[in-house]
Order: sequence, then C-alpha cells, then structure tokens
Amino acid sequence: MKEAEKISNIILAILGVVLSVDLFLVLFFNIGTEQEILTIGYFISFIILSKKFKSIKENKFVTIPFFTLVVLEIISFVLKFV
Repeated sequence: MKEAEKISNIILAILGVVLSVDLFLVLFFNIGTEQEILTIGYFISFIILSKKFKSIKENKFVTIPFFTLVVLEIISFVLKFV
C-alpha cells in the first residue's frame, strides 16, 4: 500500500466517524449543527479516492462509517421532509 493510500484511509476513517457522531447527536439529541458542506465534501472525496485507490472500498474502517453516514443522512432527509 502506498503512502498516499494509507493517509487517505486514515483521513476518511477519522472524518467518517466524526461526521457520523455529529449527525447522530444532531438528529437524536438536538446537540450542535449539521455539517452539510463537510459531509458533501466527504462523500465526494470518498467517491474520487475509491476510484483512484481500489482498496479503500475493502477497508472496513472506511466503509462502515461511510455507510453509517449514508443511513443517517437518509433518516435526516426523511425527518426533514415528512
């Protein structure tokens, strides 16, 4: 694994966990504000980096926070528009 790939994995894992916890607190406890721009940037960077480095999709420390954030965003949209 190359150095850039390792750094990308670490950054995406940490950012995914932080954004997931933040969105969970916003949705269920009304604590803080939703980081919309950072979340969009996270999704875009995940897509771009997963095309460049194929092993990012296989790293569970990156994919679990990503899918958790996707589920929380879907819940957020449902609660906002229903």
